[in-house]
Amino acid sequence: MIPDPVLAWVFTVCFGATGVVSLVALVRSRTWTDRGSYFAHVLMSVSMAVMPWAWSMAIPALLQIVVFTAAALWYVGLAVLRPQTHAGPEGPGHHHRTGYLVYHAAMMAAMVWMSVLMTLMMGGGTSGDHMHDMGGMDMGGAGTAVMTGLWAQPVWAVIVTVAFVAMFVAAAVWFLVDLVRAPEGPTPTAPLSPIAQTLLNLVMAIGMAASFLVMG
Repeated sequence: MIPDPVLAWVFTVCFGATGVVSLVALVRSRTWTDRGSYFAHVLMSVSMAVMPWAWSMAIPALLQIVVFTAAALWYVGLAVLRPQTHAGPEGPGHHHRTGYLVYHAAMMAAMVWMSVLMTLMMGGGTSGDHMHDMGGMDMGGAGTAVMTGLWAQPVWAVIVTVAFVAMFVAAAVWFLVDLVRAPEGPTPTAPLSPIAQTLLNLVMAIGMAASFLVMG
Protein backbone atom coordinates (compact mmCIF):
# COMPACT_ATOMS: atom_id res chain seq x y z
CA MET A 1 0.00 0.00 0.00
CA ILE A 2 1.07 3.58 -0.67
CA PRO A 3 -0.59 6.28 1.45
CA ASP A 4 0.03 9.13 -1.01
CA PRO A 5 -2.76 8.90 -3.64
CA VAL A 6 -0.73 10.80 -6.24
CA LEU A 7 2.21 8.40 -5.89
CA ALA A 8 -0.18 5.46 -5.86
CA TRP A 9 -1.67 6.58 -9.16
CA VAL A 10 1.81 7.02 -10.65
CA PHE A 11 2.57 3.36 -9.88
CA THR A 12 -0.82 2.24 -11.15
CA VAL A 13 -0.49 4.14 -14.43
CA CYS A 14 3.11 3.01 -15.04
CA PHE A 15 2.40 -0.67 -14.41
CA GLY A 16 -0.92 -0.39 -16.20
CA ALA A 17 1.04 0.77 -19.24
CA THR A 18 3.52 -2.11 -18.99
CA GLY A 19 0.57 -4.48 -18.67
CA VAL A 20 -1.01 -3.15 -21.87
CA VAL A 21 2.28 -3.42 -23.78
CA SER A 22 2.85 -6.93 -22.45
CA LEU A 23 -0.68 -7.92 -23.43
CA VAL A 24 -0.12 -6.60 -26.97
CA ALA A 25 3.13 -8.58 -27.13
CA LEU A 26 1.32 -11.67 -25.85
CA VAL A 27 -1.30 -11.40 -28.61
CA ARG A 28 1.39 -10.89 -31.24
CA SER A 29 3.63 -13.72 -30.00
CA ARG A 30 4.18 -16.65 -32.35
CA THR A 31 6.03 -19.04 -30.05
CA TRP A 32 5.00 -20.74 -26.80
CA THR A 33 8.09 -19.34 -25.08
CA ASP A 34 7.12 -15.76 -25.93
CA ARG A 35 3.50 -16.36 -24.94
CA GLY A 36 4.44 -17.80 -21.56
CA SER A 37 6.92 -15.03 -20.84
CA TYR A 38 4.64 -12.14 -21.78
CA PHE A 39 1.80 -13.75 -19.85
CA ALA A 40 4.05 -13.67 -16.77
CA HIS A 41 4.70 -9.98 -17.47
CA VAL A 42 0.98 -9.27 -17.73
CA LEU A 43 0.36 -10.93 -14.36
CA MET A 44 3.25 -9.04 -12.79
CA SER A 45 2.04 -5.71 -14.16
CA VAL A 46 -1.50 -6.27 -12.90
CA SER A 47 -0.23 -7.25 -9.46
CA MET A 48 1.99 -4.17 -9.24
CA ALA A 49 -0.71 -1.85 -10.59
CA VAL A 50 -3.10 -2.76 -7.77
CA MET A 51 -0.41 -3.05 -5.09
CA PRO A 52 -0.62 0.62 -3.94
CA TRP A 53 -4.28 0.33 -2.90
CA ALA A 54 -5.59 -0.98 0.42
CA TRP A 55 -8.09 -3.33 -1.24
CA SER A 56 -5.22 -5.22 -2.87
CA MET A 57 -4.64 -6.88 0.51
CA ALA A 58 -7.77 -8.93 -0.20
CA ILE A 59 -5.73 -10.91 -2.75
CA PRO A 60 -4.23 -13.90 -0.87
CA ALA A 61 -0.47 -13.57 -0.52
CA LEU A 62 -0.12 -17.33 -0.94
CA LEU A 63 -1.73 -17.12 -4.38
CA GLN A 64 0.78 -14.50 -5.52
CA ILE A 65 3.66 -16.48 -4.06
CA VAL A 66 2.62 -19.62 -5.94
CA VAL A 67 2.00 -17.78 -9.24
CA PHE A 68 5.26 -15.87 -9.27
CA THR A 69 7.30 -18.80 -8.02
CA ALA A 70 5.97 -20.70 -11.05
CA ALA A 71 6.90 -17.72 -13.28
CA ALA A 72 10.43 -17.64 -11.84
CA LEU A 73 10.82 -21.36 -12.48
CA TRP A 74 9.55 -20.79 -16.04
CA TYR A 75 12.43 -18.41 -16.74
CA VAL A 76 14.92 -20.71 -15.04
CA GLY A 77 13.71 -23.48 -17.32
CA LEU A 78 14.16 -21.27 -20.37
CA ALA A 79 17.66 -20.32 -19.27
CA VAL A 80 18.60 -23.99 -18.90
CA LEU A 81 16.96 -25.18 -22.11
CA ARG A 82 18.02 -22.14 -24.18
CA PRO A 83 15.23 -22.57 -26.77
CA GLN A 84 15.80 -21.21 -30.25
CA THR A 85 13.29 -18.42 -30.73
CA HIS A 86 12.28 -16.05 -33.50
CA ALA A 87 15.70 -14.42 -33.75
CA GLY A 88 17.98 -17.14 -32.46
CA PRO A 89 20.21 -16.90 -29.39
CA GLU A 90 21.53 -13.43 -30.23
CA GLY A 91 18.42 -11.76 -31.64
CA PRO A 92 16.10 -9.27 -29.96
CA GLY A 93 13.34 -10.38 -27.66
CA HIS A 94 12.96 -12.15 -24.33
CA HIS A 95 15.05 -15.23 -24.92
CA HIS A 96 18.20 -14.18 -26.73
CA ARG A 97 20.64 -14.26 -23.81
CA THR A 98 20.90 -16.38 -20.72
CA GLY A 99 21.62 -13.25 -18.67
CA TYR A 100 18.27 -11.73 -19.60
CA LEU A 101 16.46 -14.93 -18.70
CA VAL A 102 18.21 -15.10 -15.32
CA TYR A 103 17.29 -11.44 -14.73
CA HIS A 104 13.63 -12.09 -15.51
CA ALA A 105 13.69 -15.10 -13.18
CA ALA A 106 15.10 -12.85 -10.46
CA MET A 107 12.40 -10.26 -11.21
CA MET A 108 9.70 -12.86 -10.63
CA ALA A 109 11.50 -13.94 -7.46
CA ALA A 110 11.34 -10.29 -6.37
CA MET A 111 7.56 -10.46 -6.79
CA VAL A 112 7.53 -13.49 -4.49
CA TRP A 113 9.67 -11.63 -1.96
CA MET A 114 7.42 -8.57 -2.13
CA SER A 115 4.40 -10.73 -1.26
CA VAL A 116 6.30 -12.32 1.63
CA LEU A 117 7.51 -8.92 2.79
CA MET A 118 4.03 -7.41 2.79
CA THR A 119 2.82 -10.37 4.86
CA LEU A 120 5.67 -9.92 7.34
CA MET A 121 5.07 -6.19 7.64
CA MET A 122 1.36 -6.68 8.30
CA GLY A 123 2.04 -9.16 11.08
CA GLY A 124 1.89 -12.43 9.14
CA GLY A 125 -1.90 -12.76 9.21
CA THR A 126 -4.22 -13.73 6.37
CA SER A 127 -5.57 -11.26 3.85
CA GLY A 128 -8.90 -11.18 5.64
CA ASP A 129 -7.17 -10.40 8.92
CA HIS A 130 -5.31 -7.56 7.23
CA MET A 131 -8.48 -6.02 5.88
CA HIS A 132 -10.21 -6.39 9.26
CA ASP A 133 -7.29 -4.85 11.14
CA MET A 134 -7.21 -1.97 8.68
CA GLY A 135 -10.88 -1.24 9.20
CA GLY A 136 -10.16 1.38 11.85
CA MET A 137 -7.16 2.88 10.05
CA ASP A 138 -7.04 5.69 7.58
CA MET A 139 -4.67 5.33 4.63
CA GLY A 140 -2.01 7.45 6.33
CA GLY A 141 -2.00 5.19 9.40
CA ALA A 142 -1.87 2.03 7.33
CA GLY A 143 0.92 3.42 5.18
CA THR A 144 2.94 4.40 8.24
CA ALA A 145 2.55 0.90 9.64
CA VAL A 146 3.78 -0.62 6.39
CA MET A 147 6.72 1.73 6.00
CA THR A 148 7.80 1.29 9.60
CA GLY A 149 7.36 -2.46 9.30
CA LEU A 150 10.09 -2.97 6.71
CA TRP A 151 12.90 -1.69 8.88
CA ALA A 152 11.46 -3.55 11.87
CA GLN A 153 12.20 -6.81 10.04
CA PRO A 154 15.31 -8.93 10.75
CA VAL A 155 18.56 -7.74 9.25
CA TRP A 156 18.60 -10.62 6.74
CA ALA A 157 15.20 -9.56 5.41
CA VAL A 158 16.36 -5.98 4.95
CA ILE A 159 19.49 -7.25 3.17
CA VAL A 160 17.37 -9.27 0.74
CA THR A 161 15.22 -6.21 0.01
CA VAL A 162 18.24 -3.96 -0.53
CA ALA A 163 19.79 -6.59 -2.82
CA PHE A 164 16.67 -6.57 -5.00
CA VAL A 165 16.72 -2.75 -5.11
CA ALA A 166 20.37 -2.80 -6.17
CA MET A 167 19.61 -5.36 -8.85
CA PHE A 168 16.77 -3.29 -10.32
CA VAL A 169 18.80 -0.06 -10.21
CA ALA A 170 21.66 -1.80 -12.06
CA ALA A 171 19.18 -3.26 -14.56
CA ALA A 172 17.60 0.16 -15.12
CA VAL A 173 21.01 1.66 -15.90
CA TRP A 174 21.74 -1.24 -18.27
CA PHE A 175 18.46 -0.84 -20.12
CA LEU A 176 18.90 2.93 -20.30
CA VAL A 177 22.32 2.46 -21.91
CA ASP A 178 20.74 -0.09 -24.25
CA LEU A 179 18.09 2.45 -25.16
CA VAL A 180 20.46 5.28 -26.09
CA ARG A 181 22.72 3.04 -28.15
CA ALA A 182 21.94 2.55 -31.82
CA PRO A 183 18.99 0.13 -31.72
CA GLU A 184 19.00 -3.09 -33.68
CA GLY A 185 16.79 -3.30 -36.70
CA PRO A 186 13.26 -4.63 -36.17
CA THR A 187 12.62 -8.33 -36.53
CA PRO A 188 9.33 -9.03 -38.36
CA THR A 189 8.48 -12.03 -36.18
CA ALA A 190 9.36 -10.38 -32.84
CA PRO A 191 6.34 -9.44 -30.67
CA LEU A 192 7.85 -6.01 -29.91
CA SER A 193 10.39 -3.77 -31.57
CA PRO A 194 13.80 -3.59 -29.82
CA ILE A 195 13.03 -0.06 -28.57
CA ALA A 196 9.62 -1.05 -27.21
CA GLN A 197 11.08 -4.14 -25.53
CA THR A 198 13.87 -2.13 -23.91
CA LEU A 199 11.41 0.55 -22.74
CA LEU A 200 9.22 -2.16 -21.23
CA ASN A 201 12.20 -3.62 -19.37
CA LEU A 202 13.33 -0.16 -18.25
CA VAL A 203 9.97 0.93 -16.84
CA MET A 204 9.53 -2.38 -15.03
CA ALA A 205 13.00 -2.17 -13.48
CA ILE A 206 12.49 1.42 -12.31
CA GLY A 207 9.02 0.61 -11.01
CA MET A 208 10.19 -2.41 -9.03
CA ALA A 209 13.12 -0.54 -7.47
CA ALA A 210 10.84 2.35 -6.55
CA SER A 211 8.24 -0.02 -5.08
CA PHE A 212 10.72 -1.54 -2.66
CA LEU A 213 12.07 1.92 -1.75
CA VAL A 214 8.60 3.33 -1.09
CA MET A 215 7.87 0.44 1.24
CA GLY A 216 11.09 1.29 3.07
